[in-house]
Amino acid sequence: MTSNYRKFGRKRGVSRTTALIAAIVVIIIVVGAAYYFFMAQPEVVEEIRIGIAGPLEYIHGIGHMRGAEMAAEEINANGGVIINGVRHEVKLFFEDTREADPTIPVEEGVAAITRLVTVSKVHAIIGGFRSDVVLAMQEEAVSRKVPFIVAGASANAITDRVAEDYDKYKYTFRVTPTNSTTLAKAYLEFYKYVKAEYGLTKVYILAEDALWTRLMVDNVLLPYLPLLGFEIVGGPTYVPLGARDMSSEMTDIINSGAELIAHIFSGDVGIVFTKYWSDMKVPALPLGINVYSQLDIYWEQTEGKANYETTMTDIGSINTPIGEEFFNAYVEKYGESPVYTAPATYIAVYLIVEAIKKAQSLEADDIVAALEEIGRKGIMGDELAPLGNKMLYKFTKNHDIQWGIDDPNKGVILILQQWQDGERIAVWPPAAATGTLKLPER
Repeated sequence: MTSNYRKFGRKRGVSRTTALIAAIVVIIIVVGAAYYFFMAQPEVVEEIRIGIAGPLEYIHGIGHMRGAEMAAEEINANGGVIINGVRHEVKLFFEDTREADPTIPVEEGVAAITRLVTVSKVHAIIGGFRSDVVLAMQEEAVSRKVPFIVAGASANAITDRVAEDYDKYKYTFRVTPTNSTTLAKAYLEFYKYVKAEYGLTKVYILAEDALWTRLMVDNVLLPYLPLLGFEIVGGPTYVPLGARDMSSEMTDIINSGAELIAHIFSGDVGIVFTKYWSDMKVPALPLGINVYSQLDIYWEQTEGKANYETTMTDIGSINTPIGEEFFNAYVEKYGESPVYTAPATYIAVYLIVEAIKKAQSLEADDIVAALEEIGRKGIMGDELAPLGNKMLYKFTKNHDIQWGIDDPNKGVILILQQWQDGERIAVWPPAAATGTLKLPER
């Protein structure tokens, strides 16, 4: 009896242990399955789709692309944006407008916008360079009710349209450059500085033949330089965007007795200008806008002939106390300095994302309303983005960027830079200056 009982007991004990083990195995399987279902499955990530439209094979469009890439990489690396509980990452779509080529019709830009909207299904677009093309691009963007942040064209008409027909054009904003009038006013500030410090007053006006340059010359330089005590001794002379010989223009400048050349170039004709200016030993100081000279590689492009070339530039395209963080990060990443479209596009991506975050919506009208609210209050660039420039980004009532003149706490400021012995030096305003202006030794 005892032996049978013990046998029976041992069998019962084995059965309970087996059951316990089986239960544990079941629990592990259930927990593992639950973990896999709830935790190990890929997170659902939606997209904030941003289109970049610019002349992608030229420095202006390359700046658009790189500035956007830097911003998108930072935003996504930091977890993207939560919209109504769902994580979104920035995805970029690029379209080449080819607008830096003067022979390309405006229809190229329009087609780029169309593709971004209809094929890529973007929520917003950043870019543009040539004002006549941008005006056409703008029409296409607003007709499709897609927010369009201009980052490269200056014509007043782009943002004047917002005031003239708000309901239609409210989708347009501009982050750079400041409009043609403000650019010209900044131009005048530079000239006031040179007159006060160096006593130079005789000016020759020379510009590429484009809509935006004629607006600046006709509306500001011609009427206002004389009011500031300057004598226009020659020009305005307009050279074709594809010009490759400027010997006659240099001869005219020399014969005019000019002390200053008020030049305005956005294309590579600026390189041609600098080479001829140096080779023909023109004594007048070139001071104005020469976009290509904003790049570190300009010294090599001009074969070392860029000494004294003096141009307006944006914060972020030169190493100053206000824009050094973006500048240094860009140079480390790409191995060369940025052109003005790069920091502007970088900020524009952050502005769009900030607006979407604020609106908790990807709808165009909601994004516009949020951009307007951000723009009314203004936001410091270094508060908006990790590498943001330390100045105020604020929109005027017609969605144009506000100019701070010489104070970065009041708005976007423009810098006067000069090439000196192979280095670019910021010479004005005092808030950004890293050196002083030098005059040609002839």
